[in-house]
Amino acid sequence: MRQERILELLQEAADPACTGEEAVRIKTALGCNAQDDLTPSEITRREICEELFSDTALHARHLLPKLFPVFAKLCGTRQEGRTTARINWAILEQPMET
Repeated sequence: MRQERILELLQEAADPACTGEEAVRIKTALGCNAQDDLTPSEITRREICEELFSDTALHARHLLPKLFPVFAKLCGTRQEGRTTARINWAILEQPMET
């Protein structure tokens, strides 16, 4: 997933108007839902993503955009041979919505 899109989704989920149903849609879009045909490292990555997103959305949803580097690393498009994505730090040079 493009990292710009990851940040957009996190900002959307941080909005107090975001419903539980919308949060589930966002979590699914981020690829946090486990699938049957994943390698052990992919399963671990998705479990971390799912728990971090769910717990943050429940307890401190306003912090979701600040977790962009973590979600970019876990959910971003990876280069061949890498288990995680390289973070595009330039995305954060623009002011974040909170």
